[in-house]
Amino acid sequence: AAMANVGTESIGAYNAYLEGLSFRPCQVDLSCVAAHERAIGIDPEFAEAQFQLAEYWRGQLQLTRVNADPGIPYAEIEERFQRHVASAIEFVSSPVDLLKYRALRASGDMRLADHVELLLAYLESRPNDAASWMDLALAQQQMGDLAGSLPALKTAEQLNSRIELSVLLINRYNTAGDSANAARLARRVMIEASTSRNGLYQAHRGLLMAGEVSEAAEAARLFHQNPIADSDPTSAQVLDIRQACAEGRDAD
Repeated sequence: AAMANVGTESIGAYNAYLEGLSFRPCQVDLSCVAAHERAIGIDPEFAEAQFQLAEYWRGQLQLTRVNADPGIPYAEIEERFQRHVASAIEFVSSPVDLLKYRALRASGDMRLADHVELLLAYLESRPNDAASWMDLALAQQQMGDLAGSLPALKTAEQLNSRIELSVLLINRYNTAGDSANAARLARRVMIEASTSRNGLYQAHRGLLMAGEVSEAAEAARLFHQNPIADSDPTSAQVLDIRQACAEGRDAD
């Protein structure tokens, strides 16, 4: 029944889709992308798997990204996003899911007002979708409504207490001007995700923005204590520059 509700009749495609979900967030672990690609290779009309891939490529369109780099030209990233989101919209059978897919396409096209309107319509039917509340908060922030994004952020946190969401919320709370909640979640990440470089990177930033310089130094120590997973030193350099600035070590 769950397989049918998510939009495929193929056990192989459904298993690959579930495997992809287990690797989320896709922006950090490319195994997620490979699994969803296997799913649509088996069932090209599997709209939700197409949506998951479109969502990944939408993230790669953000020019400030610091996560896994797919190593392909920007124009090709745009083409992949548009192709997968168009397939999701073409093959979807649920009118509610259609709202979510159209919202994603509006986001990729930078039609921000449409993005917000479609997400609000979708959340009327799916109020327990924490990820979409996060998307709504981001869209509101992109439109300049920083304080107005706080209700969506708090709803997302109430619906999903997983540490992965806490990592994302640190930056979003800071953007909304709520440094107290950002620092609270940063402390949680330091305890519960002390081996996550991405988590500690966000925790460090959150604590600095809350003015907690000594706690941020501990987050930096934990960050450097973990082995570097790739050859890109950028995040470590940015973290060290921030800490040096906060401590007044201008020469460093």
